[in-house]
This record gives sequence, C-alpha cells and structure tokens, in this order.
Amino acid sequence: MSSLRHHRVIIASLFLPNTTVLGESAPPSPTEESALHSLAPTPAFATPGTPARVPLISRATGPLKSIVEDLRDKTRVPTPSGTPRGEASNPFAKLSIPGPGTPSTGPDSLLDALTSKLNATKTPGSTGPSPPTGARAYQTTHHGSTGGQARVQRRASRPSANRTSRSLSSSRQDPSTAHSNVKWHFESNPHCNGGLKNAIESVGDRLRRKLWVGTLGTNTDGIRESLRRNIEWRMREDRDSLPVWIPDSDFQSCYDEFCHQVLWPALHYAVPDAPKTKSFYESAAYKQYVAVNQRFADAIVSTYNEGDIIWVNDYHLMLLPEMLRERLPNAAIGFFMHVAFPSSEIFRCLSVREQLLKGVLGADLIGFQTANYARHFRQTVSRILAAEALPKGIQLDNRFIDVGVFPMGIDVTSVTARKQDTEVTECSGMLA
Repeated sequence: MSSLRHHRVIIASLFLPNTTVLGESAPPSPTEESALHSLAPTPAFATPGTPARVPLISRATGPLKSIVEDLRDKTRVPTPSGTPRGEASNPFAKLSIPGPGTPSTGPDSLLDALTSKLNATKTPGSTGPSPPTGARAYQTTHHGSTGGQARVQRRASRPSANRTSRSLSSSRQDPSTAHSNVKWHFESNPHCNGGLKNAIESVGDRLRRKLWVGTLGTNTDGIRESLRRNIEWRMREDRDSLPVWIPDSDFQSCYDEFCHQVLWPALHYAVPDAPKTKSFYESAAYKQYVAVNQRFADAIVSTYNEGDIIWVNDYHLMLLPEMLRERLPNAAIGFFMHVAFPSSEIFRCLSVREQLLKGVLGADLIGFQTANYARHFRQTVSRILAAEALPKGIQLDNRFIDVGVFPMGIDVTSVTARKQDTEVTECSGMLA
C-alpha cells in the first residue's frame, strides 16, 4: 500500500483550523475582549470614515434552544450545538482496500484507502491515473458507533488570552502589500471542526503534505484585495491553508438558512409538520448553497496537482464531490459525513434530494459515523436515484463507490498525557 508521504491531501472543510485577527500578536486581557472586533468588521480594513460592520451572526443570549425551537424561531439564534472540542482521534481507521487478488491485511485509514484507489487506477508506463472503470475490489468493516457530530456555529472571531497567536509584521510581508501598515496575526479558529483537526494531527508524520481549504469564519467583504493576497500568501506558507473568499451575504444565506434551517433538521429527523412549506421545501437559499460549493470547487481545482487526494467534509459541502469530479475526473475524492444521515422517508422530504445525493456520489469513498447512517444512505440512494445499493457501497454505471463506517473516538495518547498535567491533577484531586 502506497504511503501517504507520497501524496498531498487537500482537506476541504467549511472553516479553516486557523483564522486571522487584526492587531498585534499579544492578546488583551479578558476585560478588553468586548472592545475588539473580528478581522473584517475592523475599521482599519475599510476606508476612513466607514462605520464598522456588525457580525453576520449574532451571539446567543438567554436560555439556549433546541433544534425544534430553532425551527419555530426564524431569527436563527445560535443553538447550543457545537463540535466537541475534546474530540481527538483519527476517525478513519477501519477501512482497507486491497488490490485485485491481494488478501486483506487488516484495518487501515481512510486516507490510505484513497491512496490505494488512486494507485489502483494507474497502469504500467502511464504518468497519471486513468478514468475508473467497473467495480473495484473493496473491503468495508463496520464497527461500533458514536453519535453524530453537532454543527459549528459561525461567530465573530475574538482574541483570547489562552490562544496561541503569531504576529505577521512588515518584516515578512508579501511584496504586493509591502506599503501597507496593516498588522494582523493568526489565531485558532473557534468554528473549526475540532474532531477533524485532531484527527489530522493524530496521523502525525505519515501526513507530511496537506492543504486545508476553507473560510476564515469572519466577515470578509471589508478586506481589501491587496490584504487578501497577503493573507493567502501567509496562510499558504505558515499554515498550509487556502482561504476561500465568499461574499458575506452568500455565506449567511447558505450557512444560516439552508444548512441550519433545512439540511440540519432533515438530517436529524426534525422536519416541520408540513415539510412542503416554502421555508423548508422550496428554500431560496439553495442557490447560495450551490454558489458556496462552487467557490470551494474553484479554489481546489486552481491548486490541484496530479496525485493529490481530496477529502471533503460534512453536510455543508455535499455538492462539492460531483463538482470536482466533473472537472477532475481522475482525482481521488473522499467524503465524510460528520453528522447523522436519516432514513429515506425523511430525506425524500427535501426538494433538492436528488442533487444532494448525486453531489456526494461524486466521491470514490463515502464515510459515516455509524453503520445505521451508512445503511440509510445506501437505501436512500437506491430508492431515490434507483441505483444499485450493495452491502459495501453503491454500483453506478461506470464505477463502484465504497461506503464505509468510521466512528469518531478520542485520542487516547493525548488524553493520557493531559492526565499528567498539574492543573488536571489538582482538579481531579478536588473531585476525589
């Protein structure tokens, strides 16, 4: 099996693991936090006299609401759900795909599986992968499950005394912005999928080349073009990341309306009593959902190199695999759904059900948290798209798509190390 060291992995997720914040690197005290703004709304990025912009999504006040209450409240106050920050493990550790005639050698990672798929399509003497044909040899192992991951709410980025940040001064500025005195620094993105980030880190040295593709998680309309180029340059060089620039209005409509008022409830069985109501069944925000996915596709295609592995994550980007397949027919593409997937009776309530399913089927390998979610997906594809669903995947006319189960767990090594921390020891002693 080819090593991951021989391939670069492009990780597409709605939010990057790091974001950018205006100002010096030294974080202020907590009492000064209220006086700070996110990167885009800060007046320094706008022309003099331009008032500061307010965040796209306001913070929750008062008691936190359930998903059902959220559906009734169209003001979209952020829900209490969020990706658990303590989740830390490589979620894709149970899939092995041997080559034809080769016996299975035991479980391996999803990334290794995609690497094998990429190499399996190469023929002797060729310089690149050839179009996939027919069914491939595969082996999918189902194991115990964990609950689906909750969504990540987009809020205005803010400095924190506990975050590690780094100033980017004019000493190493992009020549295109050398004349600018705007100072900014990196911070950990509070909206990033923590489980995904920790899963990537758990791979360690086996994944030497990677590129994160996603958004900063802040308003960006007010950022000048020259500063965007500087951010892109610094992100690529220091954080292995490629920012995707999306108009604030498009992002808000896609993320806050379609993803959280239509997709999220449907994926978690929280559909309205009358699912054909205009806000749910005929959501106008789907156009912005398509536009956001298209911007991700444009960004990935612009940086793709032959042999790269593309890994798409979560329900925000369900159309992305098909968009990439149309433009990169030989690319190795994986998709992992971090949240639940419902039965076909629920999913068919969506007016864009066929588009979403076809979008995901652009991938070579599709992963879910539990065996039930994977089974629901196979049955839904069979009943809505009339495709052949097999126990280990979906058979299309020209290729086979593996569907696997990769439950997300914890990073035992990291947790064990944390147990030795003085602060943790003191707290556990108080509880004893």
